[in-house]
Amino acid sequence: SKYMFNYKLIDIKSLNKEKCGLVESPLYSKEWLQYLESWRQLKPTIIEISLNKNLVGYLFGVSKTVFGIKMFGSPLYGCILPYMGFNLKEDVEKDYSQILKGCIDYLKGICGFQYISICDLHNTEDRLKDLNFKFDSEKWETYILDIDKPLDEVKKGFSKTYRNYINYFAKHEGIVSEDYSEDMILNHNAQLVDVYDRDGESSPDIINKYKIMFEKLIPHGMLYCVKADIPTKKSIGSSIYLYGGEWAYFLTNATYSENLNDRPNQSMMWEAIQHFHEKGVKKMDLVGPGQYKKYYGGEYTIFYNITVSRFGIHKAMLLLRKAYIYCVKSKFISKLLGK
Repeated sequence: SKYMFNYKLIDIKSLNKEKCGLVESPLYSKEWLQYLESWRQLKPTIIEISLNKNLVGYLFGVSKTVFGIKMFGSPLYGCILPYMGFNLKEDVEKDYSQILKGCIDYLKGICGFQYISICDLHNTEDRLKDLNFKFDSEKWETYILDIDKPLDEVKKGFSKTYRNYINYFAKHEGIVSEDYSEDMILNHNAQLVDVYDRDGESSPDIINKYKIMFEKLIPHGMLYCVKADIPTKKSIGSSIYLYGGEWAYFLTNATYSENLNDRPNQSMMWEAIQHFHEKGVKKMDLVGPGQYKKYYGGEYTIFYNITVSRFGIHKAMLLLRKAYIYCVKSKFISKLLGK
């Protein structure tokens, strides 16, 4: 069935706060887009989608002009989380491929974007088969935990080893507690540096990023930050999550190498799950395919980032990105650059 959907670029201020049957998630919020704007100078860019004058959803993204090239990304590379995409009413989910194509045509035509990148959990292999236009695709993987059930059932999904670690940490008087202080950021940074050192990589500088994140998101109750203490040492590890409405996202976790055997990681995760469960969150995305993530019992999920661009811009971007990642990760090059 082909309907006539309408697309319209709207200002962030006119984002309809009424629920109107849309999923609630931090990624589909004014606050998250404003954080990306403060941190990366990316312009919040929202497309309102309607059918017969009735709102059926939004496409959330950011835009930036780089070397004169107008770029739209949902999200753009480096926005912390790999996807953003559409927030649609359930009754138009079946028209996803048509809406996706309509939005891309609108972004290209009316808005004049030369590079469009949309990464969305909806972008499954089956759905991509229905697309009748040229695009590049990049595969992403993650584990998504269903926490919309009794907590003991959620915990049953953990591997036996992980359940044992949680008991071990408690038995040795380990304590997990919330921490939103400036110290949290400094400790977390020190722990991350240690993790990257362990892997022989140079660590990204996160202090500024998290200062802005704390300032923008904590007042709206969108961040959950915990640290793990043991009797002999404060803050041996820490974890940061983003959440709101039905969704929570795992952002970052780090523990000092010398404290890995105290097993704080699983207890921090368990604490977060209990907190989100109490707040009515239904799904928790562990964000990424890390081996250790599958032992929490989440569902392995594959989705794609699709990119449409003119003049082979996308190929050039991928090369630049590879070079950038290589330079950032390589200790040798960062020493060379005096980082």
